[in-house]
Amino acid sequence: MGLVTGDRVNLRANPTPSAEVLFQLSKGTKVDVLEKKGAWYALPLPPQAAVFVAVSFLQIKEGAPAEVKGHRVQLRSGPGQAFASLGVLEENQTVQVRKIVGQWAEIAPPAFCRGWVSELYLTYLYPSKDPSKGVTHGDH
Repeated sequence: MGLVTGDRVNLRANPTPSAEVLFQLSKGTKVDVLEKKGAWYALPLPPQAAVFVAVSFLQIKEGAPAEVKGHRVQLRSGPGQAFASLGVLEENQTVQVRKIVGQWAEIAPPAFCRGWVSELYLTYLYPSKDPSKGVTHGDH
């Protein structure tokens, strides 16, 4: 568990200050800490964050989750291939489509998607595990 200490703290696609901003976190927000890499903490993407997948890899049905049609389908931080990769989806996985943006679908972030926050803007609270050795959701 961690606590955001800055106001409008950038949650980034990779653990570098130049990486794309995926979301901004408010001061005082409590977050799960998944891991620590150098001076960066990995956090799950908030449910409000935008994640995109090419519509051509989805079978979309009105009122139901969309089904992935393809192996290792890239998730992106924006509606295009130039945006950062946030992971991959496998054939037959389902996703919740929020809206269509051209040839891209904005979806709710899958549980495995993560972003990165500098340790300058987050206070690591306990649990007992050291995040530099890897922390899972159940460790708090």
